[in-house]
Parts: sequence; structure tokens; C-alpha cells
Amino acid sequence: MLNPVPAQTANRPSEVERRVLCSRYSECLEICLSKGWQGFSCSECQDFEFECPDDAAHWAQQSKNSGWLLIKAGYLPRWIVDRARNRNVPEDFSCDSKK
Repeated sequence: MLNPVPAQTANRPSEVERRVLCSRYSECLEICLSKGWQGFSCSECQDFEFECPDDAAHWAQQSKNSGWLLIKAGYLPRWIVDRARNRNVPEDFSCDSKK
């Protein structure tokens, strides 16, 4: 039975049991996102189905799903943080070199 559970707070991602090569992994990510969990664990799942696809489209979709989960959990990519931090700093487009 498909049964992701909310992950306990962890100091490292390796402390959370996840089976990323499971054919149902995307479904668990969707459940996690829909329930607003900060993360999930596969520790109680009895529905593991090994899958290791070799097509790029599958891994691209997994990457998007994982990215949304990280953002929802508060982990923002560095480029987003940097852009937000520098948003209120006026850009200098002058040709003067001020050294």
C-alpha cells in the first residue's frame, strides 16, 4: 500500500528514508505537496516497485517535482535568494568607471 509519511525534522537529507528509484515516487511527492508536508519518508511504505528509467523526460519531471518540494520546504535556489537580496539595489548602467 502506498503510504508516505511526514518526515521528521532531520539535519541531513540522508537521515530520511526515501526510495527514489520507485515507480510510485512521483505519486508520493504529489501527496506530500498536496498535504503541505515539509518532507516525507518511505519508511512505512509496502508498495515499492523498483524502476530505473533511462529516458530524460522521466528524470526531468522528477527534478521539477523535487524542486517544488524543496521550495515548499523553504530551501530556495541560490540564484533566487541572490536576486531577491539584490532586488532593491539600483543597477549602475553608467559608462563611468569609478575605481
